[in-house]
Amino acid sequence: MNFSAIIAAGIMGLATLASQSEAFHVRFKPVAHQQQQTERQATQVSNQIQSLEIDRIAFTTERARAFSQFTPRTSSEFRRGEEFHIYLEPRALVTRYEEGHIRASVTIDIEIRNEAGNVIVDERGAWKLPIAVKAPSHLPLSQLFGAVSTNPVNLPAGNYTFKLRIHDDFGGFSTERQVRITMTDAQASR
Repeated sequence: MNFSAIIAAGIMGLATLASQSEAFHVRFKPVAHQQQQTERQATQVSNQIQSLEIDRIAFTTERARAFSQFTPRTSSEFRRGEEFHIYLEPRALVTRYEEGHIRASVTIDIEIRNEAGNVIVDERGAWKLPIAVKAPSHLPLSQLFGAVSTNPVNLPAGNYTFKLRIHDDFGGFSTERQVRITMTDAQASR
């Protein structure tokens, strides 16, 4: 089977001074004395044991371009040859402050099982979503999202379990989400 989920996308960070770095956007609270307090809190949070959380995950009709700006699919039924567009909101990522940038990184694996429970797709590291946002100090990121797409999926008609394994690369934490999907023989229009 030729299945490769490589069309990677971005994670966007929105946290009020707008700063831009290619696919990433970040806004910081403009009050200077709050910056020092927030920096101390961010360092304390980063040093505490935390776990990766996913606030929202959804299949979408097209690739999301901004935080919470997407149209969810109304069905978990896909046509043969259709791309999967997936939106997710990770939270509690471990971040690092290096060379004037807040950095984080997420890696996503895909697993698809058929009705018999056999693994038919196991793409480790299907997407790598690095975050590098120019920042005045180590401030917490908020309103992060990932928008990823697969190549056209050509699985035979049937029911499947689609699983995403999401890893916080700096924190070493991971979480999984799975959903039942149905593939139909109808060919996707291009």
